[in-house]
Amino acid sequence: MPITIVTLYWGGDITLCQMQGFLVTFFNGISLVMAAAVSIDRCCAICSPFHYLSDLKPSRYAVAIASIWLVPLPFAALPLLSLEKYGFGSYVHQSICWISLSVDSSNYIAIGIFAACTWAAIIVVSCCYTIIFFIAFRKSNTRIIGYSGIRKSIRTTSLIV
Repeated sequence: MPITIVTLYWGGDITLCQMQGFLVTFFNGISLVMAAAVSIDRCCAICSPFHYLSDLKPSRYAVAIASIWLVPLPFAALPLLSLEKYGFGSYVHQSICWISLSVDSSNYIAIGIFAACTWAAIIVVSCCYTIIFFIAFRKSNTRIIGYSGIRKSIRTTSLIV
């Protein structure tokens, strides 16, 4: 937030723009990877609870947290490498400093990478919560008369989410 305010105030400073673009991309990437990781973790906990409980180790979570922070790093650093002629884009000042969203020869690979990563995270989260919903629906104790079974499954899934 402070970098955004300073960048808006001194709009012409390329270093601040590059820093803001990197941080926006990096933290957005972390949030996407974190959402996918939490979804996978919850899905594993619901699908096999006994195996999940026996697998709770601090080293597992240390590796997961390190991976969550390291995965978005190369994607955020790519536009800083001045590879526009190869399609990797650069951070430009718009309302915030980020890659221009108009696809042209200077950023088509970067836009494709960001779009693919976003869709991958959306698909992982959707699949995990669909699996959780069906497990909750299958394990509901009420008979499926009308919508009582589906209502209980939706309540259970929404509590988990």
